[in-house]
Amino acid sequence: MTISSETKFFLGIIVASLIILGIAIAVLSRPVATLTLSKETLIPSSAHTVGNRDAKVYLVEFSDFQCPACAAFAPTVTVLTEKYKDSLFFAYRHYPLTQHQFAMPAALAAEAAGTQNKFWEASHYLFANQDKFSDTFWDTMATDLSLDRAQFAKDLKAQVGKDTIETDRAQAVALNFSGTPTFFLNGVLLKNIANPQDLIAAVDAAISSAQ
Repeated sequence: MTISSETKFFLGIIVASLIILGIAIAVLSRPVATLTLSKETLIPSSAHTVGNRDAKVYLVEFSDFQCPACAAFAPTVTVLTEKYKDSLFFAYRHYPLTQHQFAMPAALAAEAAGTQNKFWEASHYLFANQDKFSDTFWDTMATDLSLDRAQFAKDLKAQVGKDTIETDRAQAVALNFSGTPTFFLNGVLLKNIANPQDLIAAVDAAISSAQ
């Protein structure tokens, strides 16, 4: 049986398509590399932490105070740290995104509040008031958090904590994080965390496994 040139042409296209499809399936079916970092790398001494430092489970968040998604996750992080205060160690790392006008000023305000032992109060306040951020918002923040206004203004002007913020952001950029919030659980980058419930499930599972 003689195969026409047109038939050979179409058979060639089919064979080539099958080869390309096979290659695509092979590439897509490869296991995706998991990013894992040491606890020392993820939680430097400059990081703000809460919970049991000796806990078997630790959670690290790279976050931006002007990020709406970070604000959406913030209440869940608070619930988890309170629920598992003895079995979870949480660390906050700064990743102020350049596209957010007030992300860096907010991070500096949190650090300035931290010199008065009110970093976490400032953190909750900032996430709850993202829509009010402005050049004069920080004065309101100092009043609402009952900060020493003169000291706060001095620390804010001196950009206390800027080195910590820049170090955190540099690490996030170097690791090519796609955005905020970015979470690590026991050193492993959490992927497919689409909503707070996903984070709760991941932490609950880690806590259960550690017991």
